[in-house]
Amino acid sequence: MRNNAELRRLRRTVRRQRQGLSQEFRAAAAARAAAALACCAPPPPRHLGLYGPNDGEIDPAPLAAALSAGATRTYLPRISPFTDRPQLRFGDPTSLAPGRYGIPAPSRGLRPAWTLSWVIVPLVAFSNAGDRLGRGGGYYDRSFAAHWPHQPFLLGLAYAFQGCAPWTSAPHDVRLDAVVTEAGVQCFSPRARRLLGATKP
Repeated sequence: MRNNAELRRLRRTVRRQRQGLSQEFRAAAAARAAAALACCAPPPPRHLGLYGPNDGEIDPAPLAAALSAGATRTYLPRISPFTDRPQLRFGDPTSLAPGRYGIPAPSRGLRPAWTLSWVIVPLVAFSNAGDRLGRGGGYYDRSFAAHWPHQPFLLGLAYAFQGCAPWTSAPHDVRLDAVVTEAGVQCFSPRARRLLGATKP
């Protein structure tokens, strides 16, 4: 169990460690994570949400290539500015324009997050119960709240060192279905075990 102060310290520690990784390590980890998922032979999603790597995050491009098929369409997130509790919308990755925090984001073809089939989710830390610690903005939790009519398959992507012991989640926190790292795939939800049938080595 961790309190809010401990989670803030964890967030700072992991982000510093992640930012200090070499480009060679990041590329090798991304390739190994993609190979680990490919071994599970998941069905290709029709609509796949990605993220643009930032702050030392592992690059999702190799994973997306391993997961996609000819009919798969990919999307990138944009933070909607039209509410006091902004959520993510996903759009055309070829229409990038400056977004919030200086991160390029799509400007065309935006659709609600819940209309996607799968989403590769960035994170700062994850637990072996499927908890996800982000950067603190709450965008992914609001965007994938359980009351939406459809819940995409949420696949966390991280380095193995980002895994840690479980903590007490807030009621609004959305858990991952599975996570993939350079060390392998870990399933948390029943549908993840059906689709991937994998556990962490």
